[in-house]
Amino acid sequence: MTEPQASSKKVLLILAGVGILGALVLIGLGLVLYFTAKDSPPEVAQTTSTSTATAAPPQPTATTMAGVVIIASATPTPAAEVLPAQTAETLNRNPTATRLPTNTPSPTVAVVQRWPTVVTVDGSIELIAPPDNTQAAGGIVEFKWIWHENKGCEQPPDGYAFEIRVWRDLDYAAPMGAMDAQTQKPNITCDPASGIRSLTIGRIATVPGAEGVTSGRLRWDVALVQLSPYQPIITTQYRTFFY
Repeated sequence: MTEPQASSKKVLLILAGVGILGALVLIGLGLVLYFTAKDSPPEVAQTTSTSTATAAPPQPTATTMAGVVIIASATPTPAAEVLPAQTAETLNRNPTATRLPTNTPSPTVAVVQRWPTVVTVDGSIELIAPPDNTQAAGGIVEFKWIWHENKGCEQPPDGYAFEIRVWRDLDYAAPMGAMDAQTQKPNITCDPASGIRSLTIGRIATVPGAEGVTSGRLRWDVALVQLSPYQPIITTQYRTFFY
């Protein structure tokens, strides 16, 4: 090879190397500019106004909870009133007429004039206690009887009273009052539920008709008597007891 040819080839190789090096420099510069432009924050355009700038109201902050974004409202909005749904049946229903209250007259209470009950001296007497042919323990005897018919616990009328009578268990002995019928009249008790009247007499051996005998057998009954003049009106079959 001649010397001029060798020089030309050498120059071409140098130019090629310089071109390749320039290309690499350009590529590197482009990459630097690209990444620099990507990382730089975008410029925010600022607008100027000739009037006084007014600060914008703060925007509500979004709160994120488990994938749900909750935005607080600056001004609470009242809940809209929910009206009940009206169906066609409701719209077509005629208003129900309201019945006006009526003035109820106050009941009239009839006043019944009650006159005092007049107890008649009639009916019968049933002996209750003591049972027939029993012993009077301690000389104390409680006499019980009922005044029939439908007399209840009514007292005999004025001038009349019950009298307990006692006498010896002898056919010739006569009944004698074992108590003062007039003074003992209010002391006779009566059970309203059963109508049983009762009176207790102590020391039965000392009453008229026992003749002061310390022991023996006596007959007894209860009579409804007229006080003045004295007269038995209602009598009953006698019973006996001993002491």
